[in-house]
Amino acid sequence: MYYFGIRYAFENDIGAVDFAGTRAFPGFGDFRFKRKWGAHVDDSFSPSSMSIRPLNNNKNTLSFCERLPLIARCADGLEAVIVRQGDTVDIDTLRRVEKYYNCDGLVRIVVINVSEQAPATTNITEVDGCVFQVIQCHPDQFSSRYVARSPAAD
Repeated sequence: MYYFGIRYAFENDIGAVDFAGTRAFPGFGDFRFKRKWGAHVDDSFSPSSMSIRPLNNNKNTLSFCERLPLIARCADGLEAVIVRQGDTVDIDTLRRVEKYYNCDGLVRIVVINVSEQAPATTNITEVDGCVFQVIQCHPDQFSSRYVARSPAAD
């Protein structure tokens, strides 16, 4: 179906094709498949949208959020929210995240790094044209940092 839709669009000089929505999880196969064809994300609010807000800092909540990166609506557009556990976030980590998750339509990628050792910080940085907000936090602060992603939260 995708093939014939793209072919029809190409043959009829149609500049854009909408293959319908994809769940807001950038790690899922359908999102990654559409991204290969130059897809971008749009904020098209629908009644089936859901809000995810971790209410506690237990290991199961952290594990759930780590396994399901998502696209979130924020004041200035859409952002990918990636949770990971590790000591630090370095330039190589950000390059891997950018390669795997970035696409047109995102204003930034938020990486929430949860670590027992890392001090609580929030930094905005740009790597290869992609804007990152890197939030370092202790596991006890995870749920509050997940919800309050604004740099002013520090």
